[in-house]
Amino acid sequence: MRRFLPLLVIAAVVGPLGWWLTRPKPPVDVTVVGLEKGDVRLIINASSAGEVTPDQRTMVRGEAPGAVERVLKRRGDRVHKDDVVVTMDPRDARARLEQALAAVEAAQAGVESARTRVDGAVKMRDRTAQLVERGSAPRMELERLDVERDGALAGVKVAQGQLRQAQASVSVARLALTRMEMKAPFAGVLQDVFVTVGMQVTPGVPVFDLIDDTRLYIQAPIDEVDAPRIQPGQPVTVAFDSLRSREVEGTIRTVAPAIGRDERLARSLRIEVELKDPPPMRVGMAANVSVIERVVTGVTVLPTLSVQGRGLERSVLVVTDVDDTGVGNITRKKIRVGVSNDDLTEVTGGLEPADRVVHAPNDPGVKEGLRARAVPLTRATTAPAGLAGLQDGRPAPPGTPAATSTTAP
Repeated sequence: MRRFLPLLVIAAVVGPLGWWLTRPKPPVDVTVVGLEKGDVRLIINASSAGEVTPDQRTMVRGEAPGAVERVLKRRGDRVHKDDVVVTMDPRDARARLEQALAAVEAAQAGVESARTRVDGAVKMRDRTAQLVERGSAPRMELERLDVERDGALAGVKVAQGQLRQAQASVSVARLALTRMEMKAPFAGVLQDVFVTVGMQVTPGVPVFDLIDDTRLYIQAPIDEVDAPRIQPGQPVTVAFDSLRSREVEGTIRTVAPAIGRDERLARSLRIEVELKDPPPMRVGMAANVSVIERVVTGVTVLPTLSVQGRGLERSVLVVTDVDDTGVGNITRKKIRVGVSNDDLTEVTGGLEPADRVVHAPNDPGVKEGLRARAVPLTRATTAPAGLAGLQDGRPAPPGTPAATSTTAP
């Protein structure tokens, strides 16, 4: 009896342990979806985030040297066209204008003096010509007076040129005086004012940055490989990081004529997007642009998340042999696909309408061969164009009507 006691103890321990290790595991809950009809939009995504850009933006720079006398507007102020933003000390410019006006008066006097010399030379030449005809004066004297007359006429031209030069200097001085008031070239909002009272300004120094925020568009880069598929007039959707869950429709208004390179030497094509109903935007906001190349309507689709593989080798996990309690086996099926995007994939073969497809097959807890309970995924029936939006706890986009929920078969 003592000889069999260790064996009984081992059996008492190993038996329950073996049962525990080999017992049927409870089924896991998996979310499933079914085939449905929908529209697949072929999308060309921008290679990086776009940016809200104004039609007009200018950096007003100093045009004449001087000290800042007054700063009338500040950062964020809204201005009208020709509003004065900064004034410079005008004393030096006024002195230059007075100097130029004095030079004009001197030049005018020079012209009058030159004309007087011409009159005198002409009269002397005419009297001498009469004497030469009577033989009372030598012809050489007449020739000398002709030279003097011609010289006096040339002196008038020189004096007139000096007058025009002095008058031009007055125009330059008056223009410089007007530049002592630095005005807004168009209506907009001041992004920044870079100067303060007393600061010395030289030509080319930035004074203020002005933006016309009433006319904004989206500028975005498209990867070089997608450039042949881009053309003006194509519809786009734009999503803003600062406006969560909201997409705005727009149209490509301009396509750059050439491929450009950014600071990382990546080649891309710049496009400009006009929004149909723009939300409140600020210049510089990030915008995620998606160009809709075309839409394939009324096809059989699955969520792209549910499809595994690449190219022609695609497959899905399906819950099969489902019993009355909704429990079945997870098996793999090969499928044929057509067009696809990040949200939906067209299924052209390999599945039956009643198949229950695992929605998230890449979940670590979901494996082929497991027993699973199929839990239908809730979908919104009010999504436009047959594109039922996955609800998964994400907030509905603003303006979307309250959705009545149904479940996938």
